[in-house]
Amino acid sequence: MSTILDKSQYLLRIARHLIVNSSYTDNLGLFDGKIGIVIFFAHLARYSRKKIYDDFAGKLLDEVYAQIHTETPINFKNGLCGIGWSMEYLLQNDFIEGNSNDVLAGIDEKIMERDPLRVCDKSFETGAAGILFYILTRLFSTKHKTNDIPFIPSYLEDWYTVSLKESQQQTDLGYFSNLFLQWKNNKEMNFTVNKLLPNVVLPSTIMDEEFIYLPFGLKNGCAGIGLKNILS
Repeated sequence: MSTILDKSQYLLRIARHLIVNSSYTDNLGLFDGKIGIVIFFAHLARYSRKKIYDDFAGKLLDEVYAQIHTETPINFKNGLCGIGWSMEYLLQNDFIEGNSNDVLAGIDEKIMERDPLRVCDKSFETGAAGILFYILTRLFSTKHKTNDIPFIPSYLEDWYTVSLKESQQQTDLGYFSNLFLQWKNNKEMNFTVNKLLPNVVLPSTIMDEEFIYLPFGLKNGCAGIGLKNILS
């Protein structure tokens, strides 16, 4: 980080930059779009105790929901899985209030339209691993409420079939498949919604004034640099 600015000044500059510019992006997603910026402003509001940032996060969140449409992709990187995961993250960390099964019912229904047995892309960002990660996040939020499981049994049985096949592989899908099998067999899950941001999404380095030349989002963008500073 620049030695001239302290953390609060630095975050203020990032916030101003995003407030002025981020509404212009058409990307709604977690890695590169508006829902990731919502997460940054939610944390910034809590960190700074300034309502203006909470209000802006709410404005962007309204934009995300208004702009979701039938062609929004399913994937985790910038699609419905990432948007849904973000909502779970905000709910589980008490940034917003609500019942996740109510909030995410539409997204869950849309995701169940994708047949797990026919997904060829196994990657985290755009394929099966990201979808299963979202499913685990949803199951984790209801793991002590078996009557509230948000997915129909036949859909979860298809993921059980996939997980049995993939669990021996040293891949993201293999790792999440093992966690899914633990859930299916009523074992304790070593899983938390909070692991993703520092380990996967946020940039590996904290940069200085260069943020103004970067994309807006969390993944190697200025929102991610700002959030990295808040969490460090």
